[in-house]
Amino acid sequence: LQGLQGQIYFLMGKADKALPLLKNSYNVTPTTRNATLVLSAMNSSGKDELINDFIIKHLTKMPTDNKMRVLLADRLMAAQPDQALYHFQEMLKYSPDSMYVNNNVAWLFYKKNEFKKAEFFATKALDKKPNNAYILDTLGMIKLKLHEHKVALVLLTKAKNISVKSLDISLHYIEALIANDKKTEAQNLLNNINSERKDILIEVERLKQLLKS
Repeated sequence: LQGLQGQIYFLMGKADKALPLLKNSYNVTPTTRNATLVLSAMNSSGKDELINDFIIKHLTKMPTDNKMRVLLADRLMAAQPDQALYHFQEMLKYSPDSMYVNNNVAWLFYKKNEFKKAEFFATKALDKKPNNAYILDTLGMIKLKLHEHKVALVLLTKAKNISVKSLDISLHYIEALIANDKKTEAQNLLNNINSERKDILIEVERLKQLLKS
């Protein structure tokens, strides 16, 4: 009954009243569905800082709950990448062939400069989704770091052709052009990059300096 009343309060826009009822219901029946209801109420009532701890405690009860674990890992990607990597690797125990999980593990190893490990997981992901632009992009950037420049250009060309609007992929493609000494084409493409995103502008300047070297 508490769970039902909590859902009613939540639907009425009264997340603060809903939250304790939904938490009580979850404590009685700690399912993924009830956990999701608690998280929704936390988010709507401005208690975002409680979400990570709640999911971590939930996972001690339900370690195979990849739906909750992927939510936690996504939330940790930027600020706590090592913790995110741990949770993505835990997911592989239960979903070893997941394209999404393997690609994220690859990217996090890439960010740690562990390029051979990154290559292994990105290759697994690409085997599952050979035409996924983001996996092609991940593996292409890894190949650049491994100095396999021609392979990187092939992968990033394919990624760019699939995801023509992605500025991130376009910049990675430009970097591959530079690595393959195709500087005129790289310069022309770089001149046409327009964005107000700070990270894109920083990357454009980095590539301009790379062109001069």
